[in-house]
Amino acid sequence: MLPARNRANPSLYRKGKIEGTKIADDDFRLTFFKKPRVFKVAVIVSKKVAKKAVDRNRIKRLIYEALRTSGLIAGELVINVNTNLSAAKKVQIEVKLSRLLKKLNEKTN
Repeated sequence: MLPARNRANPSLYRKGKIEGTKIADDDFRLTFFKKPRVFKVAVIVSKKVAKKAVDRNRIKRLIYEALRTSGLIAGELVINVNTNLSAAKKVQIEVKLSRLLKKLNEKTN
């Protein structure tokens, strides 16, 4: 799990339109705000994706753990989950997120 200082409040990003660099996949939609010397992540899993709170929390934990072990970039990252990944393994999520983070890194630089 990421430390609390690196987790952003997802409710700040739910309302209104989010401005920033956006990258989408079948499973995730990433929005990135470039801010120097700041790394914050918000993971949003709606009830439409996973009905049970247990599944939503498992998805969030898997994503936070995958981000903790991967290379971190400076800025605020919002991850919206589009599909139910509660049955997925940590390695599978790491592969999917690393592919999207590479695209994001290429797009922002």
